[in-house]
Amino acid sequence: MTTNEKLNEVLKFQDIQTLTMMINDGLQLNEVKLIDVLKNSINNKDEVKVDSRFIKMLIENGVQIDTTTNKSSISSLMLLSYLSLDEIIEDFISKGFDINAMNTWGMNSFHWAVAGGEYSTVRLLMEKGADIFAKAEFEVEYPHREGEEFELFYGDDEKTRSKKIKISSFSCAFNKYNPQIVKLLLENGF
Repeated sequence: MTTNEKLNEVLKFQDIQTLTMMINDGLQLNEVKLIDVLKNSINNKDEVKVDSRFIKMLIENGVQIDTTTNKSSISSLMLLSYLSLDEIIEDFISKGFDINAMNTWGMNSFHWAVAGGEYSTVRLLMEKGADIFAKAEFEVEYPHREGEEFELFYGDDEKTRSKKIKISSFSCAFNKYNPQIVKLLLENGF
């Protein structure tokens, strides 16, 4: 197994012991992007529980901390919020990361925290000044189906149609049926 293959396995399964050995043997993490590790954590959350010690170890050892990805402007802070890594979120905020920065869909870290469903993270971001009333707005494209009638906006070729969707943090909490977060939002002005 090559070093890169071994590192990929370590990152996938968040193996702290093997990562420590590899770092002690001289492994440099400056080519690893934190956002990719966090995305992998979300994709594998049923297999592997996210370990904040592992994420901290990566950060302390020089992993690249990108504020956003190129495609959809999702920041590491947004994914940390979704994964409910509160201690690391606090560190990021203290270093000046913008909790109200929005991705291309208009979602901020607060939306991501609500989607993650962890009350403590939602509360933390509220206390740190997150814009809880921000509304995400994006278009969803659907293939055109003959005979269907919806109030949709048709694309240029009339073979696709799109619908503008607005999502608030409240609707996200409600749709995930998280009564504790719904109650918190109602108590704070929704």
